Amino acid sequence: MEKHPARTIKDDLKVVEDLGVEIVDSGSFLKDSKYSNYYKISLIDVNIEQITSTISEYDINFKFDKIAVAAQDHGFSEKMGDRDFRFEKIREKLSYPMPVEEFAFDGNVPDYFSRMKAIEESLFGLNPIIMDSKFASICGACFDPEISHLNSFVVMDIGNGHTMAASIEDGKIQGVFEHHTSSLSPEKIERLVQRLVEGTITHKEVHDDYGHGAHVVNPISTLEKVVVTGPKRKIIEKNKFSLL
Repeated sequence: MEKHPARTIKDDLKVVEDLGVEIVDSGSFLKDSKYSNYYKISLIDVNIEQITSTISEYDINFKFDKIAVAAQDHGFSEKMGDRDFRFEKIREKLSYPMPVEEFAFDGNVPDYFSRMKAIEESLFGLNPIIMDSKFASICGACFDPEISHLNSFVVMDIGNGHTMAASIEDGKIQGVFEHHTSSLSPEKIERLVQRLVEGTITHKEVHDDYGHGAHVVNPISTLEKVVVTGPKRKIIEKNKFSLL
């Protein structure tokens, strides 16, 4: 395996090698005679050639200014685990209230986000905008016309594996927490959301509960609505919050 696909197994390539996988430099198998009896299989997140071919079948002119891609990427550091590193980077980014779209990368994905970096490189020359899928879900909800009249609210993306909630005021993220959906109950969600709104939620309480963590810059002044998206959103239906 080349380095990028090998990291889809584990970012720590030593772990991948210990599984019996041989790591090779990009393109080296084409030059080395010992790989003459092997075929190359490419595994990529975005097969742009296939997308182009499919769209062209519908007589649609495949011209665009940007390609937007959402992909979950915890990031990787040899110094700490994925959960800790993910929230370290969120804290670094969210040092002040900011619009959620500022979490997108426009040609500047850091190397430690190995999955998003691989997507960026595979779409070289096509001007990709790449965003972590959780923040992309929050971003999409914030731009829904149905909530354009709201100023202070919480957006939740309740996914199959992970749940993220962000408190929004004046069009900017004020705080965020992320947990594993399987660990959440309606009662726990209610408590965490209320503490997010109040600005009292702590990284430790979420992380010690085997979630990813939490980070708050400011409380929000009121809670007008909880805006919910994601395939597991039914778990919050029997909640005291005003939902949308």
